[in-house]
Amino acid sequence: MHTYLRLLSYLKPYWKKVILIFLLTLGLAATSGASLGMIYPLFQGILTMKKNSEETVSMSQFIEASKKSISETNILKKNEARNFCADLKKMFRKLPSDSAILIICFITLVLLVIKNAFTFLQSYSMVNLEQNLARDLRNKIFSHYQYLPLQYFATNKAGEVISKVTNDVNVVLAAVSGGFGSIIREGLLLIIYIAIVLTSSIELALLSFISLPVASIAIYLIGKKLRKKSERKQKAVAEVQSALYENYIGIRIVKAFAMEKFERERFREKTTNEFNSNISMVKNNALTGPVTEILGTIVALCVIFYGAYLINTTHTLSVGKFFLFLAALLSMMQPLKRLGEVNNQIQQGIAAGERFFTILDMRIEDPPADDPLPIPQKISWISFNEISFSYNKDIPVLEGVSFNVKAGQMLAIAGPSGAGKSTLVDLLPRFYYPDKGAILINDVPINRLNLQELRKLIGIVTQETILFHDTIYNNLTYGSSEIGMEKVILSSKAANAYDFIMNLPKGFDTIIGERGLLLSGGQKQRLAIARALLKDPPILILDEATSALDSESEMLVQEAIERLIENRTTFVIAHRLSTILHANLIIVLDKGKIIQRGTHEYLISQEGLYKDLYEIQFRGKKP
Repeated sequence: MHTYLRLLSYLKPYWKKVILIFLLTLGLAATSGASLGMIYPLFQGILTMKKNSEETVSMSQFIEASKKSISETNILKKNEARNFCADLKKMFRKLPSDSAILIICFITLVLLVIKNAFTFLQSYSMVNLEQNLARDLRNKIFSHYQYLPLQYFATNKAGEVISKVTNDVNVVLAAVSGGFGSIIREGLLLIIYIAIVLTSSIELALLSFISLPVASIAIYLIGKKLRKKSERKQKAVAEVQSALYENYIGIRIVKAFAMEKFERERFREKTTNEFNSNISMVKNNALTGPVTEILGTIVALCVIFYGAYLINTTHTLSVGKFFLFLAALLSMMQPLKRLGEVNNQIQQGIAAGERFFTILDMRIEDPPADDPLPIPQKISWISFNEISFSYNKDIPVLEGVSFNVKAGQMLAIAGPSGAGKSTLVDLLPRFYYPDKGAILINDVPINRLNLQELRKLIGIVTQETILFHDTIYNNLTYGSSEIGMEKVILSSKAANAYDFIMNLPKGFDTIIGERGLLLSGGQKQRLAIARALLKDPPILILDEATSALDSESEMLVQEAIERLIENRTTFVIAHRLSTILHANLIIVLDKGKIIQRGTHEYLISQEGLYKDLYEIQFRGKKP
């Protein structure tokens, strides 16, 4: 229940809409009860035809008396007004039967028109509230995603993330807005119908209410089981979305390995699991209506039998009141049935809400510092002091790493795969946080700096270039609309990208596809370099930026990189040692520790891992 109350708190910004919906629902319930209440006078009018014509009044006399009653009610005292209403009621009884029935039918029609007007306005207002809530929930969870630690995305499937923004929000929305609206509407209708039932016949009312505790227990048990099944369903949906997304981004590999059949079977397995969880939940959900209806029908049959006894034997119940009671009792079945379904809906919402709140309750990657220090205007040096880090506490990735880099210098990081090279540079923009040690810019620990301002100092070009399904221009400027075309052209020329861009069908306005699918690896890398040039950061991180390129592309990218690193402090990770021969300092990592450091000339003159890597790469070649 705590989860559901927390979900309802998201309605606070829309309290005016909530009040309006409540008033409209109240009007809907009142007119529904009033229109149902017209059954009694209608049946009484039909069954008690008046035979004494001298006791009747004409329709014109009735209308005149009505006008008089209405006008006098506004000016006379309360007791006198009641007398006029009583006189009007007596006058109504003296109307000819067909005239009375005609008036009742007219009043019923008016009530139905008003009721349906309330129904329309209430439904429209409810949908408006739902859509506002859906937008707010999706915006909230998406905004929270932006500030979660990178490790969350490294350990969770993309489909799981997408499912929480789409499917889970839909389920939560149905429970919050739909459940909330239904509880008000069906609850008010139920109260009115119960009031009609009680005023019609106490004996029959007591008999009919026997079923309520039994129905409530059945609905509770069904709803409790449904929440667990709903959790399994949400996970199954997320698995389907993950499989679809992974297949989409990896379609080249699928086709290259001719694994279409394997992927088809894998996806079929996911959809079968989703199907089974859906069917199980639907079966459980579908029990609520029949259980409620069967219990209600049993009671209704008992009521009909006992009502006939009261009418024919004891003569303590009129036919009109019996039909009114029966209509109200049968009308109660729909609100009761709907409230049972709402309980199921709420249980599903609670299950989805718990998944929803696991994200919103997750600690963001960098809570604001109590007293953040200003970003250094000029970077003199960057220092890593005794840095240790591990993704899993039992498996250290970095141990006691220390080095200094002066402004404008290039630091190269070499070593075998798994040595911790990428992890080391990921600590600088605070994608991860060291377990021990500190990283300083000048004398300022980076954890005392504002995270967004720190990252604005750093440009990153990685082996896996991330581009968006958008134009080249929008990919290069990425969120900076104030950058003019002149700067974009200059940066693309400096990155050796201008020529291939102009050969594309629409130049800078060409859509490059999902993750730059329409471009080659070298072209994507040059766009990434052009984007970094436009950002113009004082610090650069180049993570194996040329390792997956052919010789021609590597040459073009390397030329672009040489222009990019001018007058910048640069951290370079490279498996190809040819790209770091002129680095000011090279550190060699192995199993998370620095085992060698120095210039290329120094390291190549020493026995050790660097020389071994160099000889493997350049055996039979001259660098």
